[in-house]
Amino acid sequence: EERGMYFGRWLRNHDYCRSTWTMNTGIAAGMKTAVWFICGPWHPHNPGAFNTNDVLCVIGRDYQKLWPEIGKIGRPVKIFSTPSTARNIKRTPSDPDIPIGVAIPADFPIQVKNGEVLFGHFRYPDGTDALYMANHQFFAPQDIALEVKKGLTLEMFDRQTGEWKNLEPAEGLIKLRMLGASGELLRVTGGKLPTP
Repeated sequence: EERGMYFGRWLRNHDYCRSTWTMNTGIAAGMKTAVWFICGPWHPHNPGAFNTNDVLCVIGRDYQKLWPEIGKIGRPVKIFSTPSTARNIKRTPSDPDIPIGVAIPADFPIQVKNGEVLFGHFRYPDGTDALYMANHQFFAPQDIALEVKKGLTLEMFDRQTGEWKNLEPAEGLIKLRMLGASGELLRVTGGKLPTP
């Protein structure tokens, strides 16, 4: 950050969930580039055969419209996390329940009331706040419930259409279903989030 740079990483080609979990938690922490072992889509016994259903091709199709938007949000202002029960996540020595980043402060305008997530707080160049939320669970889908301070609204980037859709509260909470290992880009409207 002090050098004005971004980071990327090499990812091992496992399966859809483990590959997207590493990618999505990385994006929440500010990652801009991910590189997988490039031979994944080629059949090991027939180098000329390209498998369009290979996990890397599926990930590419599923996230294709999101990539340009990720490039716009810069580095995270702060990285927040809920406690997580997911196994095999390296824990920080200072807080064994929070695997990365810091716990969400009690006065932060967006609170996670249900679910285990990691999210980076980002800002677009025009000052608009964004959150990249990643599911802490590798394989388990989760029903996430967010409590949003009055006056603020959230929009979610629709990876299918490349458009933003408004998230309507139900019973005072914004509820969304996150598939195992998935990540979602949210945009904050109607106000500003505090700078830590």
